[in-house]
Formats: sequence, C-alpha cells, structure tokens
Amino acid sequence: MAFPSERTPPMNESPPAQPATGVRSVRLNRDREITPTLLDVYRTCPRKFRLQYIDRVRTPWQYEHNLSQGRVAHLLLADAARRLRAGAPPLGLDDLRTRAVREIPRDPFPTPEAHDDAVHEVVQWVGTGIRALMRDPDGEILLVETDQKRPFAPDDSLWVSFRCDLVRWSADADGEFVEVIDYKTGKPRVDPAVPVIARFVLNRYLERHYGRNGWHIRARFTYVWLKERERTEIALDPEACADPWRLVSGLVARLFSEEEWRPTPSPLCKWCRFYRIACDAGETTSPGLLFEGPGE
Repeated sequence: MAFPSERTPPMNESPPAQPATGVRSVRLNRDREITPTLLDVYRTCPRKFRLQYIDRVRTPWQYEHNLSQGRVAHLLLADAARRLRAGAPPLGLDDLRTRAVREIPRDPFPTPEAHDDAVHEVVQWVGTGIRALMRDPDGEILLVETDQKRPFAPDDSLWVSFRCDLVRWSADADGEFVEVIDYKTGKPRVDPAVPVIARFVLNRYLERHYGRNGWHIRARFTYVWLKERERTEIALDPEACADPWRLVSGLVARLFSEEEWRPTPSPLCKWCRFYRIACDAGETTSPGLLFEGPGE
C-alpha cells in the first residue's frame, strides 16, 4: 500500500466557495507546512484559522495555565527519554520537583500554595509518562521531541509536519515494531488525523534510515493521557490507516479551496483568544465541524 498522495498529486475537487459578506475573499497559499494542530484549528473553526494563520491577528498576551504546565511536562519527559537513551536513569521525584519549581512561573499564581499545587500536578504527570517509558526499558529510543516532515505529494509545495514526542523500537508477543508516543495533558480525545499523519511522515524516516519500505515495518501510535493515567494504542498498519488518510486528504482539499472562512460558534468560543477581539460569533452556538471529507 501507498498513501494516495504518494502516487499522484492531490486534486482540488471542491468548487470555489462564495465569499462571506464583508470578508475579503482569500485562499490559503499551498507553499507551506501543515500540522495536525493546524488542521484541527480549521476543522474546529475556519474563522479562527483565518485570523490565526492568514490575517495573523495579534491579541493581548495572557498566561495560559494548561499550556504552560503541558510545556513543562513535555520538557521533563523529553529529558527523561534522553537520559534513558544515554544509559542513565530518569530523575527521581525530588529532582523532578526542583526542575518543575524552576520552570513554572510564580507570578501568575495568586498564592504560593497555588503554585505548589501546579508543581505537584506536573510532577504527577511526568511520573505517569516515565512509567509509560519504563514499560519497555530495553526499547531503543530513536527520536525525542523531533520534527519530521515530507511533501504531501510528489513535487508538491505543501509539506506535512509532525513533532514526535518520542519514537522507539519496541517488542511484544507478535515481534518488533516502531512505537510513536504522544503525551497529552488534557482529557482523552482521539483525533483520527494525528496517528495517520505520524505514520505518513514516519514512513519517510524509516525508509531513509533503514532502507526499507516503511509499510514493511510494523508501527503503533500510543497516546499517553498523563492526567488520566491511561493509554490508547492505535495500530498503524495499511488497513487501519486507509480511512483516516482519506479523511485527512478531504480536509486538506477543503482547506485549500476555502474562501468563506465562516465561524463555527460553540461554547468553546469563550476560550478562544480572538473572542470579542476579532470575532463575536461566540454570542450564538451551533455544532462544530465534523471530521469529514469534501461533500459529506
């Protein structure tokens, strides 16, 4: 099997959309990189995508607690993986706490106790991630916090990029396989685009470094839900990737034929950084876009 975009350039089958009243019609330039995050923003709200990635509207800076804690957790887990790769044990709880105290800013918290609570939570998250790493202490760690990318199709100016939290050789009762680990600090929500995009870029890495067709190497994508202390394992064999990749391709076609950039109001609007600054659509609500192909 090959991804369809590996064989032929993508075709834009979506008809041009009519521009919304009062909004200048514009299409996205294909000469760029796309990521799962970028596609998720478009799928959730095309207007937010335009404000963020096309108009590049600036908003006042504000401290985002969840993002800050997630960044620190990823930093400490990357350090643990690099230590394991070098043959050293991960840091203990006391050292992790010292690092977290240093990395999490104090100013945004109303009291020292609130800061301590945040530190404790991050250390708990990192402990969950380290336990996931130690499930296979003999696995060979290949990549840590590394961006991998490849063209969406041959001779295409559009590139697909994915940042791998961790990639390692592992083994189970069925033999060896490559595992992509993605740490998540939020509530469990499986995005079907993420594992298949990881497989798409991983195939190029495997072919380049091991001289083998990427599909000939068994692979698995593992979400590690740090807060919930759970795991979700997703097979990345050709059959499992076929339908999700068609969905990704359809979403990409919609993105590059988009001209309206209409908002998708929902209760989440009140947490959008553009809310009441560059967009007031959150005053009403409606269901968000589904992950669908063009015309569905």
